[in-house]
Amino acid sequence: MEDKSGRESQKRFWGTGRYLIGCLLLLCMAGKSHAQGDDFGVWTSAEVKKKIFSGFDASLEGEFRTRDGLQTVERWSGSAGVSYKMFRWLKASAGYTFIHYYHPMEVTKKGNYIPEYWQPKHRVNLSLTGKVDWRRFTFSLRERWQYTYRPSQSVPKFDGDDGSVKNDE
Repeated sequence: MEDKSGRESQKRFWGTGRYLIGCLLLLCMAGKSHAQGDDFGVWTSAEVKKKIFSGFDASLEGEFRTRDGLQTVERWSGSAGVSYKMFRWLKASAGYTFIHYYHPMEVTKKGNYIPEYWQPKHRVNLSLTGKVDWRRFTFSLRERWQYTYRPSQSVPKFDGDDGSVKNDE
């Protein structure tokens, strides 16, 4: 009989320990999950995929993002990509994205200001995705190489006091 109650107390101990560890993990994550600000925006995208032949797919996607309480367009982009299922567990993919990004007006540390402007970006990526099914679970890992090219762009800068064009800083 003591053996039975010893097992029950051990079960209670481990059950309580798991509960405490779970609560501790939630408390640790709560500190990291706070919002970075009160900015509100919407990210919207639409994608079309087409199976070209067995294991080979192509896709097109458009994306639109807002910020500042839906008052400002942050960026819009268009993507094209292809993927090929090399094995049952391995897929390779490549893609290109054109991004048109909005930079709002900025005041520098010296009090000068840079007016708002749009900047184009070109992004390419290559990915390998491995996938393993185990019982009711599916585990996957994607490794991606990504490169973003930002064409050089000259943006005027103005003196904060008299509004004249600045050539330094």
